[in-house]
Amino acid sequence: MKRRRAGDPRHTISVEIILERLSEGATVQDLVEAWPNLTEDDVRAALAYSADVLAHEEMLLG
Repeated sequence: MKRRRAGDPRHTISVEIILERLSEGATVQDLVEAWPNLTEDDVRAALAYSADVLAHEEMLLG
């Protein structure tokens, strides 16, 4: 999976980190407070990107 990052290149957060933090119970507000250059729209974009990647993934059944 291609890594996507949100925000200023000097202070970036990967889609992977956004998903990990959300799965651990963090809220969008928690993320925005932890990374001030991150917006709610960035978090939604990370979720949309992840959904798109999974939608195009092939499942191998053995």
